[in-house]
Amino acid sequence: ATLEKPKHWTKMDSCFTVDKELDKLIEKYESVNNRGQQTLEEFVTAISIFNSELLAKPQDELISNAVLESIKDFVNRARSAATSVSTAHKELHGSVSKLGKCVDRNFTSG
Repeated sequence: ATLEKPKHWTKMDSCFTVDKELDKLIEKYESVNNRGQQTLEEFVTAISIFNSELLAKPQDELISNAVLESIKDFVNRARSAATSVSTAHKELHGSVSKLGKCVDRNFTSG
């Protein structure tokens, strides 16, 4: 005959299951946040450099092709980063939903 787990053990198992799912969500959130922060810092630095270069030139001097290409490259990287942030944000929504489903599966109201 198999022994049934005491009811409080089952509730503890449920708590551990939800806690593991929450840990995964927190880890994913921190990873996304760190990547986003690093990307923003890189862009702020790049904009600061562009600003310094442009302010150092006389107003009537044309921007060199090299600087123009650097700015175009920067804009393309910014677009790509925005898409990446958007995708990561959507994935976080999926992880939050997964946590909610885990809570629903492991706990009943009433």
